[in-house]
Amino acid sequence: MRPEELTIAEEVKCLGYAAGHLGKWHLGTLRVKEKEANRGGPQGSEHYSTPWENGFDDSFSIESKVRARDPILTLESSAQDIRNRFREPFYGQFLQ
Repeated sequence: MRPEELTIAEEVKCLGYAAGHLGKWHLGTLRVKEKEANRGGPQGSEHYSTPWENGFDDSFSIESKVRARDPILTLESSAQDIRNRFREPFYGQFLQ
């Protein structure tokens, strides 16, 4: 995103609003050190542009694919650990 472009978050700040971004960020890469999927990393650093640098007060943003279903869905009643609750593999990894 070019610095001279304004987001809706930047526009409503002057009215006293706070703004948040939740979901996939399509306005630049979020990382400059490591690559996420096919974006970001040192080769994509010229496209670095984050929600928190564009007026958003809080964010839970990603630039890659994520599940589009209920993440708490329990398929097996005997599943104890959340890793055992899904039949298909995850796109990401659990933090230990």
